[in-house]
Amino acid sequence: MRRNMQSASIRETDRQLYHKFGLNPEEITVIEGMIKRMG
Repeated sequence: MRRNMQSASIRETDRQLYHKFGLNPEEITVIEGMIKRMG
């Protein structure tokens, strides 16, 4: 159950990023990978 909620929140964040920066899903994935490495 928790996993589903986390996935939903992540998708919601992705949508906000799309609107903010106008990025493609592939670009979002790359950015998320970079953030995970840093964090």
